[in-house]
Amino acid sequence: PQRGSGQYALFAALALGLLLLVGAVAFDLRPSQGLLYVVVGLLIGLTVHYWKAPLSFAAIIAVVFVVSQAFRENSTIHLVRNFFGVLSVVDSSDGYRGLWHGTTSQGTQKVRDEDGNLIKGRPEMISEFFEGAGIDQVFKAVQAKKQGPIDYAVIGLGTGSLACQRRPGDKLTYYEIDPDIVRIASDPKLFNFVSECAPGAPILIGDARQKLLDAPDASYDLIMIDAFIGAAIPVHLLTREAIALYQRKLKPGGLIAMHISNKNLELASVVAGVAEANGLIARVYDGGDAEDDAERYLWVPRVAVLARRDEDFGALAQSEYWPVQERDPSQRVWSDDYSNVVGAALRHLRARWQRGS
Repeated sequence: PQRGSGQYALFAALALGLLLLVGAVAFDLRPSQGLLYVVVGLLIGLTVHYWKAPLSFAAIIAVVFVVSQAFRENSTIHLVRNFFGVLSVVDSSDGYRGLWHGTTSQGTQKVRDEDGNLIKGRPEMISEFFEGAGIDQVFKAVQAKKQGPIDYAVIGLGTGSLACQRRPGDKLTYYEIDPDIVRIASDPKLFNFVSECAPGAPILIGDARQKLLDAPDASYDLIMIDAFIGAAIPVHLLTREAIALYQRKLKPGGLIAMHISNKNLELASVVAGVAEANGLIARVYDGGDAEDDAERYLWVPRVAVLARRDEDFGALAQSEYWPVQERDPSQRVWSDDYSNVVGAALRHLRARWQRGS
């Protein structure tokens, strides 16, 4: 139908709906996602009736677009496609900004307060790096044991959150393979962890194992590897030979820490195997003393730490939340010539099934 009371009623209803939309936006009233889905679904359903009426059809589609844009939860402010995949910087409606590699989060920062004002100065540590959880505990243990400035390396830049573990006098070196991540993390208009907390810290671009070869032996009090969140992990950073390299670059009493949170893979037993193969002790943190808080974007991480001697763990050795992880003798040690990602995925699925049952 091109004309008639039905079409006029449609235009009147759409106009009224837009007025209500303007009022809701003006007074910052946000309907539930369920109600939005119902409204958009009904509008799309109307297009079936009006598909032969171009003006009515276009009006409905326009309203669907306006509603979707007005109440969308997230907006992409920066997008890069490169050899390593798709990187996107996304703002949420509640004041948080995240860096995503495909569908995998690389870090989050709170950029606006509750009134919508930009937050300035030193950023808060959130996501898996929040104060009191496993990664933060590792830094606190190393700093307390050293009782002075520390030298630490981080493999995997992300948003640069771990720059804010740096204290006056500490030396930080980042290793990152993706130049676009370096550009994003170094741009204070996107994230300001690096610019606020470690503006002069070197960021070495390239494969971390190759770049670490150039570092003097016994360089670091702590080597933090934060590169295993995604489904396609860099296996060569988690082999017997990789751990041997990290160990060579550690100062006496130093620690190797690995962020092994992963939605698809069980990696704690892999770490235990490569640790034992290098004569190291492994301890693994899986929470228990901290809780997730989705509203504040806090996620309890899973962390493995390796040391030459038990006393090198410092305070971690006295914590019930950092038990020693023994090697599973049924698992073959990962090396540059052998890895078993499928096995790690199956162990993860088995653990989820056991928790569910």
